Amino acid sequence: MAKRRKNGKGLLRQRKDGRWEGRVVVGYDDKGLPKTKNVLAKTKTECAEKLEKLREEYRPPSTRCKPDMLFGDYIDFWYENFCKPAVRPLTQQNYENRIYDHIIPEIGKIPLNKLSQNDLQQFYARRKKNGRKIRVEQYGPELSDRMVRACHASCRSALEKAVEDGLIRTNPAIGCKLPPKKATPEKEFEPYKGKVRKSGTGCVTMINDHLYERRFTPRVNGKRISKNVYAKTREECEEKLAELKKQAKNA
Repeated sequence: MAKRRKNGKGLLRQRKDGRWEGRVVVGYDDKGLPKTKNVLAKTKTECAEKLEKLREEYRPPSTRCKPDMLFGDYIDFWYENFCKPAVRPLTQQNYENRIYDHIIPEIGKIPLNKLSQNDLQQFYARRKKNGRKIRVEQYGPELSDRMVRACHASCRSALEKAVEDGLIRTNPAIGCKLPPKKATPEKEFEPYKGKVRKSGTGCVTMINDHLYERRFTPRVNGKRISKNVYAKTREECEEKLAELKKQAKNA
């Protein structure tokens, strides 16, 4: 009786013709039925090796990472598979600038499971002190506080994914000290004060995008009578109002 293999390891058996066959589930169709691939070999050892290569080829991306892989390789994998597909092209450029110009050159050679909070803290300090890549003559060698915090955000998100996948126990980015955010000065609220027209000059109202109304209330025989004019523009409405006022004076 063949030894039972663990779930996900695939099936390994000897066929009637003497050859060994390895078979593994590589996915599922729309109905939920498993899709399989197989390999053949003359010996059990050779078949097991081919089966392992087949499993590696169809293994989901998240299971290809190992705790001792370099952090630079891991954050590149995290960005390409989990971050990049979900962000816009302009945001992708910002991520790639942080990851490939700052993070990987500085701490990319440290193994994922060896990366410590101290490594990250020193990395942020170096970037802050002398991390600017362009326009150094204009702004100096210091990297902006905003960019340092952005580098931290990328490291923290990637390491959080590593914790979820069981590659590391804790996220070393949690608890790091970062440059403070600059407080934006609050502006005092000033209510809008519309232009007040003099008494007797009428009022203007924009009814919609292409219609204005002017209202004039002259006093006729001791009584106030409202008169309105309409026009497509404010200027035309003012002209009609001026004519209306002349008529009222001559009456």
